[in-house]
Amino acid sequence: MSRSSTETCWTCRVRKKKCDRKRPTCSACHSLDITCYNGNNRPSWVDNDLERDQFADRIKAQIKEKAECRREKSYVKVLPLGRVRKPKTDSAVAGRPSTKTQSRQNIQAQEGALMELSCYGCSKNGFSPPESGRPESHSDNAALLGISNDIDTDLEITFLDYAFPFLFPFYRPSIFKGGRGWLLATLRKSMPLFHTAMGFSTYFFILVMTDIANGEHEVCKGLVEGKLISHVDTAIKAMRQGIEDLAACGELASTEEKAHLMEGVVQLLVFETNISATNEWGIHLNAAVSLFKEIFEQNDPQDGSRMDLDSVLAKMQKTGWAAVSSSHRIFNPAQGAFMFYVAVIIFADIISATILGDAPMLREYHSLLINDGCRPGDSRRLLLDLEDSVGCQSWILLLIADIASLVEGKRQGRVSRDDLLVEGNRIAEKLQNGIKSLKDHPGKPVASIGSFQAYSNPEALLEAIDSTSYSLVWAHATVLYLFVTTSGWQEQHEIIQENVSSAIQILDKISSPAILRSLAWPFCVVGCLASTDQEETFRIIASRMGNLSAFGTLLEALRIMGQVWSTRGERDVENWDFTYCFRILSSIPLLI
Repeated sequence: MSRSSTETCWTCRVRKKKCDRKRPTCSACHSLDITCYNGNNRPSWVDNDLERDQFADRIKAQIKEKAECRREKSYVKVLPLGRVRKPKTDSAVAGRPSTKTQSRQNIQAQEGALMELSCYGCSKNGFSPPESGRPESHSDNAALLGISNDIDTDLEITFLDYAFPFLFPFYRPSIFKGGRGWLLATLRKSMPLFHTAMGFSTYFFILVMTDIANGEHEVCKGLVEGKLISHVDTAIKAMRQGIEDLAACGELASTEEKAHLMEGVVQLLVFETNISATNEWGIHLNAAVSLFKEIFEQNDPQDGSRMDLDSVLAKMQKTGWAAVSSSHRIFNPAQGAFMFYVAVIIFADIISATILGDAPMLREYHSLLINDGCRPGDSRRLLLDLEDSVGCQSWILLLIADIASLVEGKRQGRVSRDDLLVEGNRIAEKLQNGIKSLKDHPGKPVASIGSFQAYSNPEALLEAIDSTSYSLVWAHATVLYLFVTTSGWQEQHEIIQENVSSAIQILDKISSPAILRSLAWPFCVVGCLASTDQEETFRIIASRMGNLSAFGTLLEALRIMGQVWSTRGERDVENWDFTYCFRILSSIPLLI
């Protein structure tokens, strides 16, 4: 027998593929994550046509299954957990599953083994996992956490009570608007939303555990990280199945079915931007925008006009729900969820436009859906206040959208210099009046979870500043965004220095990690134009995130600022703008 036939693995021979003969696993088998049969001992099935065909079928099935697993793992790549606090440790010691090399079966096997364990404090107290038959005991360290078979229930409550409020600290709808009750209802009804929410919860849980456990609980962390991978995989599979089902239904799909799918995609977008290391957020945003347009581009059944928020919500009305009373409107869970996710996708679309140098994809819908502050008495049409969901008043975000459209027109040569100045002056006047109004009419202090200790021992903490101050940070950042767009990059200009200093004064009073995370975009805009002696202030502010800096894009914003600071004196002042800043890293984060 030739040297080639002797050393080529039996798997490649059956598949009739070229083999590089590497041992213990050839490159072809390794890349497909399938079993590599090699060696000089000739398998019995090689000379039996029936057994050889059966073996070939098993290999094909294995390749198909592994291919699906690989696609799902590459679709959402989760960052190494606890990456900010410590350098990487030996995965064998940490009990951490590898998303690159470990198959779904191995992850499930690990979960099954870990589910039998209770937390023993692991490294610090010198405990080892219990042996078979050994009675369960509990560590007498009060800070240590127990892991039980009810972990999914625990994580669901963690999402509702902690993870979601951390992601959206300003979202506190009144009981007449349904409160946040829709969260529980949609988690129970929508598989993509449930599993993505559980992914958030597990990641959040590990970050908090890392802070309070001080190197302990590696077994618990291994279990929860395995749950994270499992939930993300299931969420993506459910999302794909939902898209296939929607395509199969065609025009028969109801508005509520489309809305549920859009909400799942938006949730995955939020997951991607807060936890993932990839640039795949654009895929999720485009998919969500497509579903959004499919919902709103239906014709109103009453007059044939384009659907507004009232028209869409009417299609979700349930029997027994009184939508309107003399003093307020009451929304069912499907309607409450839809309004929230519409606000989030509009917000994400606007910020994405500033990152990519494009006009917002949903700009034409803004007047139909958003209260710009100029129509407070218009009770005939339901409009969204974006501040209720993301903490920034709507008029500011609408002006950011206008500036982003100017940036695109300027870049494409569609906006002349004169038009740029005229539109810039209009926006600048609105900003000036709006900033004065914000300073003259401060809001109430915002109750929020302010520290890691509060997550392990929950208590409501009041920020030292009022709610409108967060919008004021956004407004000062918008002034800077506009100035650079119309007048170029001038760090020493009086308008630049004044607005940077004003924003820093507010940012320096914020201690809540949740609120700091929500200010990633204005934090980055203001920081990029900071002077040399102001740089350290931004580092100190970012450090208040603690381990929760791994959750969100504030650290990415700080990295962008660092790169911009390092290029002082080297930039083309006239042509440099924030689009270059946002894209200065190898990855392009969506700062939401």
